[in-house]
Amino acid sequence: MTRLTTPLLALLATTVFVSPALAEPEALTDQGSDQAERRTAGAYEHDGLYLRLGVGFGAFGNAVASSEKNADDEYSTGRIDGVSTVGEIMIGGAVTPQWIVGGGLWTSSVLASDFSQQDGDRVPSELREPDTFTLVGPFADWYLGSKPVWGASGSFHMQFGAAFAVLNGWRPEEARDDDARRVAIGGGLMFGAGYEWWVDPQWALGAMGRITAAALVEEDSHDDYWYHGVASFPELLFTATYN
Repeated sequence: MTRLTTPLLALLATTVFVSPALAEPEALTDQGSDQAERRTAGAYEHDGLYLRLGVGFGAFGNAVASSEKNADDEYSTGRIDGVSTVGEIMIGGAVTPQWIVGGGLWTSSVLASDFSQQDGDRVPSELREPDTFTLVGPFADWYLGSKPVWGASGSFHMQFGAAFAVLNGWRPEEARDDDARRVAIGGGLMFGAGYEWWVDPQWALGAMGRITAAALVEEDSHDDYWYHGVASFPELLFTATYN
């Protein structure tokens, strides 16, 4: 009996005291995997705070028309075409891994333009040289995949928004009281589509094509009203997005 009991007790002791030690590396491995998963949660995906900055250039068009006909029963109309620098600032948050909502500012600053008269009396000189075109309003940004579509390279996305629009509303170098040009106001839309490449767990760089357009009304120095149909298209922007 003694000869049989002794090996059994030794085997039991080995099972009780040695097995936990042998299992410890596996437990540590599982624990390390959990910690690594927690550290990478939210990396290379859209969640939490969203911030985008974008700059670029684009074409600019502005159709101008008077609200009243002249003696020949014609409206005074003209068109302005030019090139501009464009930009955007967008701040929001992720409601799902694919949908971002927030508020944005989209700008187009005309660098050079050319005016062409079309019908009626000549459009007043102060209306022939637009300066800045700005939209402010809510937006939604939709990423086609909740995760990057090519590993960790990036993803396609589309953004769109409705906005309050202003033409010639930001000219700090000019005294407003001495300025013959009034501010045109109205409503507009923004649409863009592009691709972003992840360069950091939270930052992505991208390229985007965009259009901003609006219908606006302006009162000139003679208290006459003029209608503007403005479009900045096509626009090409280079973007940096934090998410």
